[in-house]
Amino acid sequence: MTVVPNPLPRLTRFRILLILAVVGIAVSAAVPTTLYWTLQRTDLHARWQLEANYARQFGFQMEDVSSMMNGTVYKWNNVTSSFAGNLMGYANENLNYLLDYDTAHGNQLYQISYAIENIVPSFFNISFANLSSAQRAPLAAQLYSLGDKILYSYWNFLKYTSAGGVSGPPFWYSGPSPPDEQLLQDAVSIALALRTPT
Repeated sequence: MTVVPNPLPRLTRFRILLILAVVGIAVSAAVPTTLYWTLQRTDLHARWQLEANYARQFGFQMEDVSSMMNGTVYKWNNVTSSFAGNLMGYANENLNYLLDYDTAHGNQLYQISYAIENIVPSFFNISFANLSSAQRAPLAAQLYSLGDKILYSYWNFLKYTSAGGVSGPPFWYSGPSPPDEQLLQDAVSIALALRTPT
């Protein structure tokens, strides 16, 4: 019987145990770190999706108000004026929900909300309901643009991914995070310029 020499003479029992201990420590540190990173990333993307959904509701409601003011859907009168005022209140509510998630941009969102709150009461005045189409058109355009800017500032991740509007960005997405700062600042500028026609 021939004895085969050890092909790895340097791997003694002590060194094997030492390698196994180092690998065990590395794995025990990597698993919780990876799990934490995964949960954090999933939570971040879920928050982006919630923000995007509230921004979408805000945008749709402002678009509806704008179309009512233009008289494209319904004839403008005191009933549609009140209905548009209610819709603006709902839009402002969605903006406040958005603010609950995006506290980093609270100042900008508060400015927009304050501007909306200041013009909503005029929708319930009879004199406002009697304004001509030419008098309502500039405000309608501003409201449409405001809703559009908010909508696209929070949906900016769609420019960089093939994600749909339901599930948010894919897990590996690492592009810019919402909101788009320039679009949000444009929305603030529009909101600060909102004036009810006289």
